[in-house]
Amino acid sequence: MKISKPALLLVLLGLLLPLRAQNAAPSDTQTAPVPPRNIMPMTLNHKPNATNPPAELAAPIDKFFKTLKAGDYPAAYEGFLSGTPPGSAEGKMSVFISKTQEAFGIYRQAQ
Repeated sequence: MKISKPALLLVLLGLLLPLRAQNAAPSDTQTAPVPPRNIMPMTLNHKPNATNPPAELAAPIDKFFKTLKAGDYPAAYEGFLSGTPPGSAEGKMSVFISKTQEAFGIYRQAQ
């Protein structure tokens, strides 16, 4: 059975056109990528707890912030974190102290 040249040409075009479409360069009519949408809510539905913490929690928290305000960052963290896993890790404690010093330095300069 002999295949005519026009029929062979049609078969080859049918096989090659899909390959060409896959390798085609992007056109100028392509739309720009959509920027990511802001997924943060506009309002927070969080209602803070109006009750004060128990005294056994309130006293250490109050002492921690008063010591920070006084500028004795190592004493604040040592007193607050003593007996906790971050308090027993010397590397973590020094990071807390240095980051707090940095933050207070930036905050005091902005005032």
